[in-house]
Amino acid sequence: MAGQRAINLALDLARMPALAAAMRKQTLPSDLLEVIRIAAGCPEASKAALAATQEPLRVIRAAAIFYLEEMLFFPDAGLHRNLGVAADASKAQMRLHMRWLLQWLHPDHNSDETAAFLAARVINAWHELGRRDRPEGSASSARQQRISPQPSPNNLRRHATMRVRWIAVPLPSVPSARRRGQRAIILFLAAAAVFALIFLPDAALFGWPSFIADIPLGSATAQAGGDASTLDVTRK
Repeated sequence: MAGQRAINLALDLARMPALAAAMRKQTLPSDLLEVIRIAAGCPEASKAALAATQEPLRVIRAAAIFYLEEMLFFPDAGLHRNLGVAADASKAQMRLHMRWLLQWLHPDHNSDETAAFLAARVINAWHELGRRDRPEGSASSARQQRISPQPSPNNLRRHATMRVRWIAVPLPSVPSARRRGQRAIILFLAAAAVFALIFLPDAALFGWPSFIADIPLGSATAQAGGDASTLDVTRK
């Protein structure tokens, strides 16, 4: 497994994902940068892998991405693993790996939901390893830490906390509340009248003639100056 090319290891892992646990215990292949470049969409690296493996390009790129996710970003992966380099890697090599990893994980090329989280791990590994390379107590190191301290992964959630500004909402005045109450009563009475006209038409329409017939017409005619004969006929 140690003598195989990185792209062949990636294809083997894509065919048999159960090999992930055993592969994590092995040292990373020396040509891992080619796999990172394939994942980032580099045309030269993709063409070379296509000629070497005779596999479809989409299969090669999917295998490269899966290999990087499983080999560099498993939960217990260290800082060097996050950058895909050995423990004795130079700063120039770490910078090169970081550049290609961030190109792969950039939102313009990678719409996966976990890309932002993986990019944060790459950036944090670069800063932490770069800080270790600085001599202890140097002026540049102290100044860099004082000006732009980098949050650790445990503090990423705390830095992402969002504060919502309190907005005062004015309470309704008493006159406006009273007007709304009056409008509600009027609407209720109108609704009751419509209900009576629709569902109780007999009581609403035909009850009025009987009510009018019960009014004593004699007294009303007398007050209007009617004659006695009309009153007698009405009474009969």
